[in-house]
Amino acid sequence: MSIENSFDFICQNAIAAHDDEKKCCVSLYVRDRVYGGPEEGGWWYSNVTLVRYQLFATEAQANRALEGIEELAKCKTREAMMEHGKRCLHEMAWLDARMIDDYNWLGPPTSPTDYYVVVEAEPGEEEYQGSSTYE
Repeated sequence: MSIENSFDFICQNAIAAHDDEKKCCVSLYVRDRVYGGPEEGGWWYSNVTLVRYQLFATEAQANRALEGIEELAKCKTREAMMEHGKRCLHEMAWLDARMIDDYNWLGPPTSPTDYYVVVEAEPGEEEYQGSSTYE
């Protein structure tokens, strides 16, 4: 099941907020760390993207959903770490099989994807696109 479908399943009993009510939003984000370059010994930046959100009528309802979605985020983060590790091992084996010592063949380093969830007033408040240029 995709992370989006899992999120929707956890939130399926959400009570829709009315326009005149204060709303709370449970938002699922993905954070990708990207290698920026070799300057100053190497530097990284992050991109944070909203994956899915659900509006709730009350903060209590949002916090109840938050618990289940946090478990989903932890599980997806663990899966991403395992996949990242497998990919790194595969790339290293490919280079070793060809007796290539220059790891620059692999392109820029990568980092595992990280998922996290927050309760916020409006969806997308945490979205962020880092700078890909060294300053």
